[in-house]
Amino acid sequence: MNQWIGQEVSSSGQPTQRQTFVYDGGQITMRFENGQLSDRYLWADGVDQLLAPESGGQVYWTLTDRRRLIATA
Repeated sequence: MNQWIGQEVSSSGQPTQRQTFVYDGGQITMRFENGQLSDRYLWADGVDQLLAPESGGQVYWTLTDRRRLIATA
C-alpha cells in the first residue's frame, strides 16, 4: 500500500531507536517509539485535515484565521 510502517535508527551497528506507525485508511493515527505510544493524530474527513496531534500527553488543536495556521494546547 506504499505506506511508511516503521524505521530503525542505529549507531555503531546497534539499534538505538525503533519507530512504528499505525494507519487508519491513508492517515497515520499513532506512532510508537521502542514499543511505547509516543504520538496520536486525530484527522477530519477531508483530505489531509489534521485536527489535533497528541504528544507527551498534550493535545494541540489546530485553528486557522484565514491567513495562518495556529497551534494551541
